[in-house]
Amino acid sequence: RKKNISIGDVLSSYNNSRDFGKPFTFIQESYDQFSLTTIKNINVDGNNLGFLAITENANDIRAAIDERKSFIIRTAFAVVIVILIFSVVLNRFFLKPINILVNYTKRVKEKSNKKTNIDFFKKRSDEIGILSNSLDEMTNELQKRVNTAENFSTDLVHEIRNPLASLKSA
Repeated sequence: RKKNISIGDVLSSYNNSRDFGKPFTFIQESYDQFSLTTIKNINVDGNNLGFLAITENANDIRAAIDERKSFIIRTAFAVVIVILIFSVVLNRFFLKPINILVNYTKRVKEKSNKKTNIDFFKKRSDEIGILSNSLDEMTNELQKRVNTAENFSTDLVHEIRNPLASLKSA
């Protein structure tokens, strides 16, 4: 429960404070009323003649503050939703395909027999599709070169063995 402060208490406190002479503003709240009071002493030739107190009903200030609070909360909520949607889209359409392509390159590097299907990504018309096509073409060329090298080494070994075998028998 809030304690009601009288104007006399405020004036007494203001009169004894080190801020005496400067305007002093305080608020009072009761039920649906929000009041703003400013007090200033009146000096003439160094003598304090009294105080000037102006009180204004400030419910519109309270309403503006509440409106700003709700606006900030709504804006923060909207930003969070946009970030979540952006994160889902980023993960689904960019990060996941890139991760699959990285796994594909690792399997090629390890000469794994596991088949990774990247045909789905090759149909895309964006950079992921271009990268998928390039990786697939590069992998096919590498496999052709490896097969050619293996065939060459097999043929070379066969050609070397045949003359050695005939020399041995002779």
